[in-house]
Amino acid sequence: MLRSSSGFVVALSLAACVTTPPREGPPAAPSTRASTEPRPTPEPQAPAAPMPKSAIATPEDVWSRVAADVTGCYEAGRKVVPEMLDGRITFHAAIDREGKSACVVPSDDTGLTQEVEDCMRVRVERETFRPTAAEWTVALPIVVRGGAVSLGQVRAPTSIETIESRGLSEELYDVIEGLLPDAKACLRGAPPGPVVVGAQVKADGAVACALAASASALAPESRRCVADVFTKARFKPPKRGIGLLSVPIEVLGR
Repeated sequence: MLRSSSGFVVALSLAACVTTPPREGPPAAPSTRASTEPRPTPEPQAPAAPMPKSAIATPEDVWSRVAADVTGCYEAGRKVVPEMLDGRITFHAAIDREGKSACVVPSDDTGLTQEVEDCMRVRVERETFRPTAAEWTVALPIVVRGGAVSLGQVRAPTSIETIESRGLSEELYDVIEGLLPDAKACLRGAPPGPVVVGAQVKADGAVACALAASASALAPESRRCVADVFTKARFKPPKRGIGLLSVPIEVLGR
């Protein structure tokens, strides 16, 4: 674990997120399915629930709009993998001032196939909201228990934080370490608490989008600053499709 005098803690132990290639396990386990499985297709989108008076949506607001399609993603995946009864994933979404999704990155995922996770992520990316004066972020924790899909709670970070990634080589470890000084500088003066930095990496290794999300009142300027640091990074091209990464940074104090 790295510590700095500027009041940050970040761990650089590389851990595979469940969206990485399947782990060894019993043949029936969800994560052992071949990548040639049909991609789940959600049921037709249900009419979006009306937005509240506040232009910035809560997780409950977002869930009411995407629940039908996200559940459809899971149900389509379960037809391929009947044993997929329990799992979870949290989507961190950055919304621009026009109300459009600027970036969506998963973290804390387990028990769901990559196809189901991708289907859910694409659905969250499609959602639009009312225009606002500044960018904002929202965390959408989705839980599957006994085959039922619902909105969960964002879990508190563990004492040992890890970088989660999919489709990226271990070289990302060094790239991220080089980005941390500038990312920490962006967060000077931010309120204490965890900040999740996420990014999508294109086929050529360039960053397609990045975000910085926090449950605390992180200033839009700080979020934008951190996202800009990661957007300028260059990674080794993903093995296939897009690469995804999630980097937790703990802000210890002002």
